[in-house]
Amino acid sequence: MSENFAVIDCETTGFGNTDRIIEIAIVVLDSKTLEIVDEFDTLINPLRDVGKTDIHGVNATMVSAAPTMDEVIGSLAKKLNNTILVAHNLLFDSRMIRNECDRFSVKFDKGVGVCTLKLTGEKLSAAALRHNVPLIAHHRALADARATAEIFKIEYEKSLEIVAAQISAPGFASTSRTFRRDASDVSTVTPLNRLLSRACFPSSVGACIDYFDALDWVLDDAVITAEEQRFLDSIISGLNLSATQVGAMHEAYLSSIINAAERDGVVSNSEKTLMDQIASALGLTDFVIPLQTALPVAGKLKSGLRICFTGAGQDLDGKSIDRSKLEELSASRGMQPVSGVTRKGCDLLVAADPASSSGKSKKARDFGIPIMSVLEFLNNCD
Repeated sequence: MSENFAVIDCETTGFGNTDRIIEIAIVVLDSKTLEIVDEFDTLINPLRDVGKTDIHGVNATMVSAAPTMDEVIGSLAKKLNNTILVAHNLLFDSRMIRNECDRFSVKFDKGVGVCTLKLTGEKLSAAALRHNVPLIAHHRALADARATAEIFKIEYEKSLEIVAAQISAPGFASTSRTFRRDASDVSTVTPLNRLLSRACFPSSVGACIDYFDALDWVLDDAVITAEEQRFLDSIISGLNLSATQVGAMHEAYLSSIINAAERDGVVSNSEKTLMDQIASALGLTDFVIPLQTALPVAGKLKSGLRICFTGAGQDLDGKSIDRSKLEELSASRGMQPVSGVTRKGCDLLVAADPASSSGKSKKARDFGIPIMSVLEFLNNCD
């Protein structure tokens, strides 16, 4: 086989056939060595609303200077033509590329590629965690494509049927102009992102995995809009799923979310709220959701308090703040910074994410030591 593999990932304004690609990344792997030989990454101005910024992290300002699809489709054709397409949910990414090609009358045949979602049966974050593959900024096209490439290298079997994609855009120039996100622009991990990333798809059946992955996309904000429901309905129709099957999958999906929330022995207030929202969105009003775990409450900050800091936090303006700065601030208020969490040597843990499953957070909960967020600490220091 001489065709290289092209690992693709798209961030989009939504999930429907009228939605647009707003960021695309291609990681090209050598067909023999599977080493990375090329990368392509750009934001794309969709000439419309960018959709859910809280999920993909792309806002209107970021794409205002980005090329439009007609400016990059020639380059995409050159990169993807005669390659074997690979993606984590190839059905979705290839459909979005096909839709863009159709808008410009560009011929596109996706061939027979490789879907790492089908190979692993897991969402990208779970597969990356299991294979110890870094996924630094999920829902950024290049980060997701790189992680998918590494998972593909592990999971790929040469016996799989593959056929190269064909894409031809003779009327469009192959331009080198791209517009990439700042490498330091990493979206904050929300409680829902963290909770969903810990959940596992409760099935090994291909059709179920496709539907569970669609749910993951739609429920990124714990709400299913009318447009998103139409998208889910199209998936259900395409997979020939019955109402009974869908209801059973909704229950299995929510159970997997509950299991993920309970895995660290603590159900936080945000997790409880999110599970309630997901249950409501899925129409599971009679489903039993676990109660919030009662945890020690941090009192007022006072002189002499022994505080341990963990994680990379943000200040009140949303800018990154070093632990050393937090320790200096606590010392200036008469508190004592400590390096670790011990039963008798720590009174308070200040964490970037109080619901984290880090070693220090787990120790604090085991010892009954209160945990406070960095923002709460800064507010109380004012």
